[in-house]
Amino acid sequence: MCRSHIQVLGAIKINRRMNPWIYLLLAFRAGKFPEYNYGFTPKLIVRACQIPIGKKFDNEELAYKVTKQLFLEMKSYDSNGLIVQSTFCDIHKGAVFNLSDTKWKENSINVTFEKLWNRYGEEIKKGRYNISNSDYKKVK
Repeated sequence: MCRSHIQVLGAIKINRRMNPWIYLLLAFRAGKFPEYNYGFTPKLIVRACQIPIGKKFDNEELAYKVTKQLFLEMKSYDSNGLIVQSTFCDIHKGAVFNLSDTKWKENSINVTFEKLWNRYGEEIKKGRYNISNSDYKKVK
């Protein structure tokens, strides 16, 4: 994790074994991205987790595999009383993700990977992540 990740997270406790997407959702929960109402789109999360940030996938199969792995990690996340949930966003016409202090259940994430991929897959495969310059600077 680079220094700027730590600056964005401020007082959020850093655990070097956590995946980058967890830091994003913790930062959202801590109010570091006030312009987002309900959470982050999967395409934003995927882009922010790429090295370098925003790197386009070499092929569609890799985009699918990485996005599915990310989804499965988020679906099973249950740590320190927090789980990942999705909310339908009218702006994006699809799921956005956030952390919630709700008890984890098998379907807590509220969306299937198939629905997620059907909505965001083309944009992820083509590298159209739609992240603003200010957000890019926050996650860089």
